[in-house]
Amino acid sequence: MLYPPVRVCDRTYCMWQRLLHDRGDHKQVSVFTLDRGVREALYVNLLCYDCRTTYHHNYVVHGGVRTYYAGIPEVIQVAKSKFICRHVLSLFTTLSLLLWTSTTNAGHVYHEALSLLDDVDRVDAAYRLHAEHVWDGFTVLALLRDAGEHGFPLCVPHSGQQKDRFVLAMEERNARMRCAGQPEYPHWCTRCHCRFDHADGGASYVDAVVCDGIQIGRSCCRVAHCVNPLASTQDHYCLAHRSRSLVCVIDGCEDHAEEGHRAVEDRYQMMDKAAFHLGARLQRSQVAQPSDSVNPSAPVDEAVELDLADLEELAFPITPASSVPLTPAFFNASTQELIEQKFPHSDTRPRMVIFNNGCRDLIGLPVDVFHWKCKHKQSDDACSVHCNPYNFPNLLNPDGRTWYFNMSIAKQTNAIVREMTAVKYDFFLDEMIKQRNCLTCERLNAHSDLPGYRHIRLTRTS
Repeated sequence: MLYPPVRVCDRTYCMWQRLLHDRGDHKQVSVFTLDRGVREALYVNLLCYDCRTTYHHNYVVHGGVRTYYAGIPEVIQVAKSKFICRHVLSLFTTLSLLLWTSTTNAGHVYHEALSLLDDVDRVDAAYRLHAEHVWDGFTVLALLRDAGEHGFPLCVPHSGQQKDRFVLAMEERNARMRCAGQPEYPHWCTRCHCRFDHADGGASYVDAVVCDGIQIGRSCCRVAHCVNPLASTQDHYCLAHRSRSLVCVIDGCEDHAEEGHRAVEDRYQMMDKAAFHLGARLQRSQVAQPSDSVNPSAPVDEAVELDLADLEELAFPITPASSVPLTPAFFNASTQELIEQKFPHSDTRPRMVIFNNGCRDLIGLPVDVFHWKCKHKQSDDACSVHCNPYNFPNLLNPDGRTWYFNMSIAKQTNAIVREMTAVKYDFFLDEMIKQRNCLTCERLNAHSDLPGYRHIRLTRTS
């Protein structure tokens, strides 16, 4: 039976704090465990007659607000009649982190490998996990961890639709991440900091971050530098610029997209039906994980092809030790703007920035070795001279032939593309980066690379 964890009202606003009473509305629910498959349980709510607070297994409800208990419960409610064990949710998180598994496929993995159902129960909808259940479990688990780390309770509306219940809480965490960065923001280790001993007995240090100006991320308004959210992930323009959807999409053309002025779109639709285009799409589909491996013909709701013009340009700043100190949130920002926005304080700013397309901004940043060797002609002085990594001796090992920092780490890390709402995408990406950083620090500890944190001196600005 799933009871609330308390038997006496513990709310500070309750004057009496007496014994709680069984409401009598017991429910049959399904519990998705890691080692015992799907189990049935009885769900019991308790009520305080004095303050009218209802106690559930994961949370209390008072005044239309759902307040979760402190800590991480063993099972987390994801629907009215479905609970998932936290170890299963941790498995789903790891699948997304390491194997890029969609929420739909995570549900399939559990059903096929862990449910332990017989042939009769396997077709029962009460014993199946769908994408929304996996996502809600992932969200609640991440929010509870975040609330515990910062010492405040998780509070969400109790009424309304389930899909909107955690939006405000996710927005608050997203804003905090944008302001303060990831916990690994002041990261330090021997892999991303290099010490140079001088002849006079002194020493200096060089640290670096590696950026790859690759376009990934969530849908955004097609109007350049517009940060307004889209009403739907299928929209091309936000509400403020929705009138632009009636204008021709060809650059420089301001005519209305009316009949007789849609030759390009007609051509695009014709190509979409052509066999060669479908063949190319099939070839691309073999590169990434499908959203639904069991039913590939199902409507795609997560991993879809997106027009790069509709994507927010995200460039991960990544340390050579492969930790990600910051959450990217740049709308067509230049390299210099990227660094100034994400490293505003001198104590946090790396001494060396290695940027894949640094030569396009002509600011003298070293580019990664692959870019320098393969992306330009040898006669291109802008990159070959000003951005040549060999011009920066602090990047080299003492042997003068090998590189101290891994300059391709950004290409090895930027590999997540999902179509979600802006809030969900930012939240998911923040959590994936945070969990990946935890794995990175564990690996650094195992290799005696001394991961730690730098002291940051913040100066007050007038």
